[in-house]
Amino acid sequence: MADLSKSYQRIEIKGSENTKAYCWTVGNKENPPLLLVPGFTGTHTDLMAVADGLTSKYFVIVPDFPGWGESPRFSQGLTIENYAAYVKSLIDQLKFTKITYAGHCMGATVGIEFANQFPQNLKTLFLLSTPNLAGLYNKLLFFAADSALHFPKKIRPLFYLWRNRYTCALANIFVIRCVGKMRKLKLIMHYILVQGDAPEDSIEEAWVSLIHYNYKKIANIKAPTHIIHGNEDILITKKQVEEMCGFLPTATVDYVLNCGHMPPVENPKGVAEAILRY
Repeated sequence: MADLSKSYQRIEIKGSENTKAYCWTVGNKENPPLLLVPGFTGTHTDLMAVADGLTSKYFVIVPDFPGWGESPRFSQGLTIENYAAYVKSLIDQLKFTKITYAGHCMGATVGIEFANQFPQNLKTLFLLSTPNLAGLYNKLLFFAADSALHFPKKIRPLFYLWRNRYTCALANIFVIRCVGKMRKLKLIMHYILVQGDAPEDSIEEAWVSLIHYNYKKIANIKAPTHIIHGNEDILITKKQVEEMCGFLPTATVDYVLNCGHMPPVENPKGVAEAILRY
């Protein structure tokens, strides 16, 4: 994890009804702005190593979305559409008219929606580990999420076994594909410790919106789009990446080596290099 005391500036973003959210910036303010957005249940700390690798070309902004990390939730529902509107508010407050957007997992989905809602504010789009949900496995996720809503909140986490610390740790043995046993163990232990900090209400609302999102909207994107994916991702397979590219044939695809579903923490240098390539 990056040492935030050295070079990062923490900025307060005003929300609705006097709420506040936070983002962190690094780099030369004279450089073009790049918004680097975490994935589902992720926070700014997951992306700082990538941000460090981008400062030669960009002024990097890394937010904690409302409902995650240090940013309290806002009154609106935590949906992909509302998060895209929040991005617009964020860049307006920072006085940027056009940005390069790079999002991981759910952050990538928000990027697709942002490109649809606010094309005039987007220069280039980078989609990392985009959860293009298709196939039997994802149909089961749909069923579990919808079924959970009919049960009391206390037992709803049972429908998201991957949210449990112990099953999540077991899954990460296969999901995290980075080189080095000690590094892999360190990442698994990190996620065991932080897993319980994510608020259940935020998890439920954002997850339902994420899995019901219409990923065919990618076909409407006009800005140059670059897809970046872990070459060993078992959650979102290369076949699903190819299916997504079918909606936007002009998109480029780069696979980052020695990565599963979390390239920003597994191989941040590889992710930064893939972004700087364009």
